[in-house]
Amino acid sequence: MKKTRHFEVRQNQRGVSDHMLDLILEFGDTFGDRVYLDKKKVEKLIEEMRSFDKELKRISDKNGIIVVLEDDSMITTFPIYKRIHRMKAVR
Repeated sequence: MKKTRHFEVRQNQRGVSDHMLDLILEFGDTFGDRVYLDKKKVEKLIEEMRSFDKELKRISDKNGIIVVLEDDSMITTFPIYKRIHRMKAVR
């Protein structure tokens, strides 16, 4: 999205980083011509990220997880073993 000169000046004066803007535009709520991300929603997102982090660590502890799909169905799932190199032909 294009930034006006006025916007860039205000952004720098107020210490709003480009990464913050990305987060606001991604997760914020719209009210008319404004997009906002308030403290309540930020705290909710932080809690969701903690849960997300916990689940990712559990997947990592299993060396990753494979889900086998067929058409629109999940057939089975299992942790990744060191023998994964045998899957080369499937790709």
